[in-house]
Amino acid sequence: MTKFHLDMGETVPSLSSVIRLLSEHPDAGDLLFVGDELGPMQLFDGYHSGIFPMEVNLGGEARVGWFSPVSRGIFRLKETSGSAKSELRLSRSFRKSLVNFEIRVDSAFSEVVRCCASMRSEGNWISPSYLDHYMKLFEMGMAHSVEAYLDGNLAGGLFGVAVGGLFSGESMFYVAPNASKAAFVGLVSLLDVLNFELIDGQWLTSHLETLGFVECERLSYLLGLSRVTSLRTKKFPPGLHIEKGLWPETIAKYRRRPESPTQQM
Repeated sequence: MTKFHLDMGETVPSLSSVIRLLSEHPDAGDLLFVGDELGPMQLFDGYHSGIFPMEVNLGGEARVGWFSPVSRGIFRLKETSGSAKSELRLSRSFRKSLVNFEIRVDSAFSEVVRCCASMRSEGNWISPSYLDHYMKLFEMGMAHSVEAYLDGNLAGGLFGVAVGGLFSGESMFYVAPNASKAAFVGLVSLLDVLNFELIDGQWLTSHLETLGFVECERLSYLLGLSRVTSLRTKKFPPGLHIEKGLWPETIAKYRRRPESPTQQM
């Protein structure tokens, strides 16, 4: 913890306030604010401000910590001024397995969130209260899930929150090799059609790097966030799915120069 942590009440700081704080204190850590209250709309407003909540323990007391990573993991769906479009990395072995998956959208949201929570025994932040908040956002059409089915069974998936042209990815899981990757490819294909511009992966992990995520410096991310979240995009179509075996167009669209084989996830 650093001296730049601020106590926050029920109101989420505006994006301009977050930028001003970090401009004055560029060496601030990932955890910026600590609060007591959290509701679904506070959660949603946080994405507009470039911050997201996770439960933290301060002196034995559970509090709401609001984070803005120093280094952000992002996936650019479109080329912008000075920034290239991200490359979706599809190894040859993965392309072969991809055709076995059926992708559905918003067909099992609560199950996906619960699976994401249960698969992370360490560092799990998806408590029952957080699940309730995401369920409310889902019911309001703000949160979404993408599921990968194998032989009719849920094999993996991801969920996140859509804000304008931004999709903030929260978590993913898999119970079969490559299932979470298949769900991500389905997400990218969908967001591309819906005119989204950016996927936020929060912290850049080695797994996200295998998918094509790149590092973005915090202030750079925040300075461009208002434009992205204010974009008008198409709504997630209900009941959308990519049937098993109907992936050739998606694979061809995102095939790039040969990548080194990536580990199965």
